[in-house]
Amino acid sequence: MEDLLDQIPSKSNNTIQFRWWVILIWVSVFMTGYFFKFMHWPGNSIVRVIGTGGFMAYSLSFLILAKPRTTPIIVCNSISLLWTLILIWGALFNGGYPFNLQGITIQGILFVICFLIHLGVLYLMKKVRAKKN
Repeated sequence: MEDLLDQIPSKSNNTIQFRWWVILIWVSVFMTGYFFKFMHWPGNSIVRVIGTGGFMAYSLSFLILAKPRTTPIIVCNSISLLWTLILIWGALFNGGYPFNLQGITIQGILFVICFLIHLGVLYLMKKVRAKKN
C-alpha cells in the first residue's frame, strides 16, 4: 500500500508564476533612464517613469491575482510603495525632485496603462490554465 507521502507532489498548473525576467526588464528600463541622466541625454525622465510604471503595475497585478503571496511579491510591492511615497514627497515638499506634478501625472497614466495590460494578460493566463484542468 502506498502512502500519500511516498508520492512526489505535482505542481498545480492553474497558478500563475512570478517571473523574474519581467521584473528585470522593467528594472533595466529604469536603470537605462538613470544612465541617460548620468550622460545628460534627453529623455531620461520619461524612460525612468516608464520603467517604474511597468514595475509597479506588474507587482501590483501579482498582488491582486496570486493567491500565495510570496516574499518576492511583497518585496516588489514594498519597493513600489516606497517609490510612490518618494514621488509624492518630491513633488509636494522637495521642489519637484525627482519629478514634479506633471511627472506624477505621467507616472499615474503609464501605471494605469501598464497595470491594465499586465492584469489582463495574467487574468487570461490564469483562466486558460484553469480551463485545461
